[in-house]
Amino acid sequence: MEKKKKKWPKRLKGRKPPPKGKIALNAEEQAVLRGLTRFSEIIVIAAKSYSPNLLANYLFDLAKKFNNFYAHHRILGSERGEEGLRLALTAGVAQVLKNGLTILGIETPQRM
Repeated sequence: MEKKKKKWPKRLKGRKPPPKGKIALNAEEQAVLRGLTRFSEIIVIAAKSYSPNLLANYLFDLAKKFNNFYAHHRILGSERGEEGLRLALTAGVAQVLKNGLTILGIETPQRM
């Protein structure tokens, strides 16, 4: 996915961007996006309550939401506008998982 991700701007070059506010998120995309927005909140709650399990549970739940999204929707080669959005969601999930696991003291692999 990393190699393919680096090529995506070239594939979109020359296309007009989608009209602003015209991309409707499907249920799986919404679930992933909602999950991403809770990261900082979960960090604060877990730190204040000395409960690292809250962060671990959050990361597991986010991974499940992303897996459900990935199983049902094409990322590369999807319709105009959706590809960029889906790549951004994918990159966001990867970064949040990496940051969360690092906080828990778990090393993350560069490739899977």
